[in-house]
Formats: sequence, C-alpha cells, structure tokens
Amino acid sequence: MQKIWQSAITTFLVTIASSLPAWSITAGNLSAPTVKPIADRPKVALHKTTCLRLTYSNGSIVHAGKLWLNDRGMGRITVKYFNPDLGRQESVDQTIRSENTPQGILLVGSNPIYSGTRRRIPTYSPDSFLLRIDENGRRSFFTFDLNRNTSSVEVSSC
Repeated sequence: MQKIWQSAITTFLVTIASSLPAWSITAGNLSAPTVKPIADRPKVALHKTTCLRLTYSNGSIVHAGKLWLNDRGMGRITVKYFNPDLGRQESVDQTIRSENTPQGILLVGSNPIYSGTRRRIPTYSPDSFLLRIDENGRRSFFTFDLNRNTSSVEVSSC
C-alpha cells in the first residue's frame, strides 16, 4: 500500500506540472517537470525525483521555491525571499514530507535552516502546501505556515 501511495504522489505532481496551463500559470516554458533517475550516483537507492518551481507570498513578500520530491514522498525545498529587516535576500532550506489527507496531498515542511548551513532559522515558520483536485475537477494549490500566513501557489517546471 505504501508503494502505491508513493507512486501516487509522484504521479499527482507530474499531472499538476503537465497541466500547468489549467492552473493559470504565467511561466514562459510550461514543459513537463524534470524527472531524473539518480541511479548514476554511487550508493544511492534507485528512485526518481520531481522538481517544481513554486511562487507564493507572505503578505507583500514574494517567495520563490524549488521543490524536489522523490517517489517516496520525501524531499526538500529551497526558498528565496527578500528580508526587509536585513535589506537583502535570504535563502532557506527545509525538509519536506508528504501525507495523504481527506482534503488532498499535504506537503509538510520542517527544520528551516540557512541554505548551505546546518543553522536553524528561529524566525522562519516552516512552509506546508496542500494540493487537491475536488470532485468537480477544480484544482487548488496553496501554502500555509504556523503563523497562519496563507497564499495560493503558482507552479512551473524546473
């Protein structure tokens, strides 16, 4: 059952990315997402990774993320945004895991750290995402965090 669920997550993300025009995305190149076998790397289990670019906001601050999710429903996201308190761009890495819920596929972020380090960011609330297609075929993809910030998400392929 777990293997079927893991495959369903990857299939769902590929379906989202391959139907990008239906999501009213304004990205230039709307090709299918990159699905790369990583068997060429030594000592790595055979699996596929899906990469998607995500754009969303926290108030007036736009966040640009790159989500990598493998066929086991685990992955990571790197998010870049402008921090007005510091007057510069910041980059955050988070771990992502997927969960099957009655409302759709939940992607749960955790452990936000400064990109390229192991240092936690105490002020950054982990990002979570909900992907769903309702019974009428309406698609929705949005993000929320522990501080009750919510936003719709635009998707494009990497």
